[in-house]
Amino acid sequence: MDLIMAASTTQISKRTGNNRIRDKDSADKIAAQQQNSSILSKISSKDKSAVKHCVEKYGTAVWLISKKFTDSPEEAEKLTCEIFSELWENIENFDCSKTNDDYFIMMIALKCVKKYQKNLI
Repeated sequence: MDLIMAASTTQISKRTGNNRIRDKDSADKIAAQQQNSSILSKISSKDKSAVKHCVEKYGTAVWLISKKFTDSPEEAEKLTCEIFSELWENIENFDCSKTNDDYFIMMIALKCVKKYQKNLI
């Protein structure tokens, strides 16, 4: 029921252009639902289907970043695999109350790109 209320509030806000939520309890409920629906939160709780969803959602973006810093599609693929491996190894550092999935994944990607560049030189 709360999920339906939150979705309805979001839809009404989109239609009316009012992005503010007047009820603090509703805002807290929406924030909690967003944290619970975080892909990385699900991965950290060992939800195997979340790993597949993560790769489906972020795989292209991660590969494009990898491609930008590598010389070939094959190297980009290797770097992409390294990024997702690094993500898996560091998932315990993810705190959905402090950051979101997008930011955490991109920071892991940049960390791996820097490692990749150091190994090339």
